[in-house]
Amino acid sequence: MLPEKLFEVLSRLKENEVWSSSLELSLSELFSSHMGSLNLIEILQSISNPNLGLRLFEWIVEKKYFAHDQHTYNALIKLLGEAHDFKSIWKLIQNMKNEGIPLNDIPFNVLIRSYGIANLVAEAINTFHAMEDHGCRPTSMTYREYISVLVSAKRLTSAFLAFSHMLESGCIPDSMTAATVVTALCRNGDFKRARKLTISLQERNCPPNRYIYHAFMDGYLKDGKDDKAMETLKEMLHLRCFANVVTFRILIYGFCRLQKLDESVAFFKTMVTAGLDPDSKLCNTLIHALLKEGRATTAILIFKLMKEKGLLTIVTYNIVIKWLCNEEKVDEAFELLEELSTTGFGPSIRAFNAVIECSVKVGQAERATSILSEMQNQGCDANGLTYDILINGLIKNGRMDDAIKVLDEMRGKGFDPQTKMPNKMLDALFKLERADAALAMYGKFREKGYSIDVTTHNTIISGLLRVNRTNEALLFFERMVEEGCTPNTVTCKVFILGFLQSGCRDKALSTLKGLLQSDKKHNIGVYSTVISWLCKQGMFDHASNLLNELRTKGYRLSNHVFSTLIDELFTSGRSSDAIYSFQLMVESGHIPDIVTYNVVMKGLCKGGFIDKALELMQSMGREGCHPDLVTYTELIEGYFWIDRYDLAISTFRDLVRKGLKPSLVTYSTLIQGLCKRGKLQEARKLLDLIVTIERDVRVQQILLNLITNEESKD
Repeated sequence: MLPEKLFEVLSRLKENEVWSSSLELSLSELFSSHMGSLNLIEILQSISNPNLGLRLFEWIVEKKYFAHDQHTYNALIKLLGEAHDFKSIWKLIQNMKNEGIPLNDIPFNVLIRSYGIANLVAEAINTFHAMEDHGCRPTSMTYREYISVLVSAKRLTSAFLAFSHMLESGCIPDSMTAATVVTALCRNGDFKRARKLTISLQERNCPPNRYIYHAFMDGYLKDGKDDKAMETLKEMLHLRCFANVVTFRILIYGFCRLQKLDESVAFFKTMVTAGLDPDSKLCNTLIHALLKEGRATTAILIFKLMKEKGLLTIVTYNIVIKWLCNEEKVDEAFELLEELSTTGFGPSIRAFNAVIECSVKVGQAERATSILSEMQNQGCDANGLTYDILINGLIKNGRMDDAIKVLDEMRGKGFDPQTKMPNKMLDALFKLERADAALAMYGKFREKGYSIDVTTHNTIISGLLRVNRTNEALLFFERMVEEGCTPNTVTCKVFILGFLQSGCRDKALSTLKGLLQSDKKHNIGVYSTVISWLCKQGMFDHASNLLNELRTKGYRLSNHVFSTLIDELFTSGRSSDAIYSFQLMVESGHIPDIVTYNVVMKGLCKGGFIDKALELMQSMGREGCHPDLVTYTELIEGYFWIDRYDLAISTFRDLVRKGLKPSLVTYSTLIQGLCKRGKLQEARKLLDLIVTIERDVRVQQILLNLITNEESKD
């Protein structure tokens, strides 16, 4: 039981941690007859104000009958450590040395931990190494704090060495210290050193504990080494270190990530049979994974189990409702939505949005609007996404009047549809060939004060041109300019392509001439679009003439314009013209970038001009534009075009040696190229090589499927 005066002091400090005359009086009464260091430690441990602690510490020194000891110093140092007052701590350590008070590990442990929290890693390391200079050896607790700082700073090599030194010095690590290092190494994929560390522990009669086994299993599963994870589990069980809830969580989550749901479900069943209750998050993860893979029966069984155990959450309902909606099972989704309203979880905006989207998707627009009303009745306010989903659905169903009503409601609720949604409505009407209705709706938007921008005008112009109402499009354009809405590059593209597609070449050329006399930089993207369109229509001479005219006018054309023409020429089989255009580009002083080079590479390789492609790659290096992954992938595909799969594989090995990271496209080009030519055995061997390079299990599975699908055809 605390002395009455000490209780009075602690109560006063709890109310206000400030030095005062009344506090000093209470302290004087407390320590009038004797100055117990335990009482001082009790007070220092009860306060959080470091300045008050220092004042108290110094005040007591003035009392001649009191002398600080190791314990009072350590109590103050702990208080200062929480405040990161490193300067005062080092001063106290020096005072202890001057006064001949023995130093133990506690001040240094506090410093190392506090430096780590403050992210002052270098200072923590220096403190650890300075201990011997102060006549103090690190203890197991010191190593624990030090290793924790190193792991947090991702200095795993240093942490590993520190742990090794700890064992060599005779300090026995606790379970958390060992688990900290092993976990960090495993997360980093450094299983070799993690295993070496556990062997060192075993040699010192410190067998691995459950924390360490968990670290190995989790690390192996995240690294795609599920066989190693299972071996670790067997080893753990063999040593009678039984699985607990955390064990099963690691296994179930791990196999879910690897898309091995049979194993996940098996462990889940074992967990439940063993009387260990899964939590909601684990069940939700498993249900989501099962539904994603189309295993609805098992997912629903887990859903029912969760209901029995009271584990259902709003997240569970959202997952199942979303899946039902994706499967267009709108009736079942609606029933579950109604059940959710009775659970007490509160309405879910995500669930409502999913059911509304599903309803309009299956053509039940009236039901969607009624769900919106029910949603509001339950106190769940619709958000911008809700209105977007409903309006988009109504537009797709051609229910424009209903869409306008919802749009007005959306605006009335304070949501700003900006111009995106009105523009969608106008575009939808034009696609439905309801140009007059679109123009009427445009008028309504203006009357109601909706924002009208250049995109709105572009939508109207494009729609009118699409239905060959060119004169109206021109009038609308003139009105747009009169009202102060400046046409942009898209407007120009819309006009030119609209005229070209409707056969009005004279108007298109007239518009182009106007552009040539206006701002050059602003309209360069238009020319690229027009050149591309002309090429796709087979009008290569017109495209080349336009390019030459632009050059004559002094335009500084972008590489994109040349790349567009070259690509279209190659695609249409006019390889000679494409190569000539590339040479013209270079001769004109343009420096090709990697995109242009890759366009030429693709054309040369698909045309079977491998020698020219190789020459181009060499010239790229000389020009300082080094081949990238796309370049090599194009060359690989080119080798398959001429049935030189051996050179394709050799090129793949070359790009890996050069440090390029292959993509799924690169891998697929190789595997498909081999499979299509009946080289299934070579494809299998190549996949074995790819597995050593590509850690992503999903990519490995995709490539394996390519091979097995081809094998099944035989």
